[in-house]
Amino acid sequence: MKVILTKHALERMKERGIEFGDIEKTLKSYDRIKGNKYIKKINSYVLVVVVGKESEGAIKIITVFKSSKIGKYL
Repeated sequence: MKVILTKHALERMKERGIEFGDIEKTLKSYDRIKGNKYIKKINSYVLVVVVGKESEGAIKIITVFKSSKIGKYL
């Protein structure tokens, strides 16, 4: 699956210390999908990847964030 990162997503990755590998891991082996959010528990936090519409085998990442509120997302 091809992944397209928006400028906003790239900025948030840098700002929040999120690695591209963790985004790929979340998209491939998520714990939950809630609407347009792919969610995966990683260590002591959850990674939330917000996606746009998929087209031609590509998925567009709108934004990403970490949360320590595991119960809220899983």
